[in-house]
Amino acid sequence: VPQVTAISDVAAARDAFHAETGRYVPIVADGGMRRGGELAKAIAAGADALMVGSPLARAEEAPGRGTNWGMAAPSPTLPRGTRIKVGTVGSLERILFGPAHVTDGSENLVGALRQSMAALAPGRSATCSESRWSTRPRPRPRASPGSGAADHVRS
Repeated sequence: VPQVTAISDVAAARDAFHAETGRYVPIVADGGMRRGGELAKAIAAGADALMVGSPLARAEEAPGRGTNWGMAAPSPTLPRGTRIKVGTVGSLERILFGPAHVTDGSENLVGALRQSMAALAPGRSATCSESRWSTRPRPRPRASPGSGAADHVRS
């Protein structure tokens, strides 16, 4: 996971902020995650949500038909603002829920995430349904009534 240290550092700052203010700020991780193990590492490091553009762009149903937009930030080594060919590998259902036809971790992403979380993070759980999946962090304490922070705190 290219940004695992950044995720961990931000999660520590978020947790300190939460302890001080009662306000929980979710972390959205983005940064080249393409395999189930990378998703699990980002969640384990403290991310609440993940951006997985390239894996989803590889689905037959994706509007880009096997292409994805490059990142927006300038870089001397990576293409930016251009279309990147990622190919088409199968249905969105197969990419997310399997069964996998390859062993490189790029298919059945939800299964890989659930397996990793069950084996390594018993305090977290993954849920999925036919049309969507999400991860839920451990329940956070609610802010005191009238503080205004309760709207931002996860349960």
